[in-house]
Parts: sequence; structure tokens; C-alpha cells
Amino acid sequence: MERWRDFLLVRNIKLRNNILMRYSILFVEDDPMLAEVYEHALMNAGFDVVLASSGQEVVTILEKSKIDLVLLDMILPNESGLMILQKIKIEYPDTAVAMFTNLTAVQEREAAFDLGAIGFLEKSQYTPRELALEVERLCETECQKK
Repeated sequence: MERWRDFLLVRNIKLRNNILMRYSILFVEDDPMLAEVYEHALMNAGFDVVLASSGQEVVTILEKSKIDLVLLDMILPNESGLMILQKIKIEYPDTAVAMFTNLTAVQEREAAFDLGAIGFLEKSQYTPRELALEVERLCETECQKK
């Protein structure tokens, strides 16, 4: 079974309750052009991708969908990414969340980890393809714990 599991992970597919499923990513970004670029990169890497651009959309999606990983921007309209992260961890504590942002201050990074983020990814450090590889790594290590 272990060999079969490794084969599935290469294709970003998981075995849940004996059913093959792809990892589902909620990508939260208010810039539509960036969202589209990263959505395509993640989909091409084999992930199911759902887009949101606000905290309210995040809550609505999490109420209705099983999400393996939330990639959350820190700066969003009407609500900070940290506030949204806090809500997610209170209402959906088993949902993995990684911050994906242009902010690089140590205070934001520490606050995100204190609130339960599993990663803090700086947008300037990742091409879309590199982000897909990092998301794959996060899913292999963190999403398997659920």
C-alpha cells in the first residue's frame, strides 16, 4: 500500500476512504490576474483549485467544500489575511493554511505562525511552477495529517 500511496502523491492524488481524489486548494487572492496565473499553474500540477478574493468568500467555500489547503493572501479588501486565518482556525481547525503574500516583515510571519499557519510564502520568491511544487510539498506533509 505504501508504494501505491507514493505513486498517487506524485500526481497530487490522495486516497480518502478508499476513493481516489485530488488535493483541493483554496487560493485566496484579490488580484484577478495573479489569481488566474496561479490557478492555472496549480491546475496543471494536478490540483483542484477554488478561487476566492475575500474573507466572506472563504467562509462560504469552507462551509460547502472539503478543502485540503488554503493559500491565503495577507492583504485583502475589508479584512486582513490574519483575521481570516484566525476565523479559519477557530471554525475549521483541521484545515491547513499557508500565507502567500508580498509582506516580508518578521511580525507578520510570527503572527501567522502563532495563529496556526503551516507556511509563510513570499510571492516574490516563487514562480507559479515553484509555487505548485511547494504546495505539493505542503500537501504531502501537512494534508496527510488529517
